[in-house]
Amino acid sequence: MLVVPNPAEFKFAYVNATTEGGENTIVAAPGEGKSIVVLGYVLSASAEGAYVLKTSSATHAKLNVAKGGGASFAGSFDCPAFKCAANKALVLETPASSKAFGHLTYVTV
Repeated sequence: MLVVPNPAEFKFAYVNATTEGGENTIVAAPGEGKSIVVLGYVLSASAEGAYVLKTSSATHAKLNVAKGGGASFAGSFDCPAFKCAANKALVLETPASSKAFGHLTYVTV
């Protein structure tokens, strides 16, 4: 069971994925025994393709978007987008010749 955090514990990350065709770290690993729980995100893509939110051990969201398009998820603590494995960084993998920008809201538990 997850414990609802104090609102002051909510964190926000700016997505500035400029490594074309590679992995861009969005949130660093939170430390031993802690996990990243993504509550919501907005991404805007510069090129058509699959943009993947993942850790080194799992794919959490594969977003197929059109050129100039994007993807979003408006969740909450009761209905998060996903939870990463303990002590894993969250990365965004972009297709070749593409970039992505946006933001996400998360907590660490």
